[in-house]
Amino acid sequence: MEEEEEEEQEEEEEVVEEQEQEKNKKNKENSNKNMKKEQQQQRNRRRIKKRRTGRRETKKRRRKRRR
Repeated sequence: MEEEEEEEQEEEEEVVEEQEQEKNKKNKENSNKNMKKEQQQQRNRRRIKKRRTGRRETKKRRRKRRR
């Protein structure tokens, strides 16, 4: 009787452990995806910022040429 209960408990613990491992794996994958997304967004922001400053300079140059 006690042996059966112990076996059941061990099986439950194994199942719980497997579930935790699976959850940890998914969390890790998601965090990696999020990091990659964030890095890409930062790159895009930088690119846009550079584009804007370039445009501003050309506007200034145009104004100077008109005068």
